[in-house]
Amino acid sequence: MKQTILGLCAALALTGCVETSGSTEDKPEPKPIATKAQFAEYYGKKLVNGRDKKYNSEQFITLSSNGSIGGSWDGAKVTGSFEIKNGKFCRDVTIGSKAFPYQCQTWLRGVGETDSNIIYGIRPAGTGNNFHYTIE
Repeated sequence: MKQTILGLCAALALTGCVETSGSTEDKPEPKPIATKAQFAEYYGKKLVNGRDKKYNSEQFITLSSNGSIGGSWDGAKVTGSFEIKNGKFCRDVTIGSKAFPYQCQTWLRGVGETDSNIIYGIRPAGTGNNFHYTIE
């Protein structure tokens, strides 16, 4: 399990989603969010786009306990649904009039003083950039 997490962290570091300073032993590793119970912590909270550590309050999603996704992305309404499947966040989402394909992503919760309010997302290879959300 630790090797899997280290591999995920390495992938994140290569995409620029994780700022690193010093060795990996200096910074706590992100923790997987992989169960329905773990995702329940985020229901009703605003998850704000923070790609490349640039906070963008005009781009956010919200998750509901009934499996729906809401929010706003640059003024366009976000709608959709999600489920937790095999430890992954799987979603069907539409932003404005653009529907995105169903996709399952790995989500990790940051830890430590600077990352504890960040969710890191890893998309399947070749399906888009990795991302992160700031939890409000």
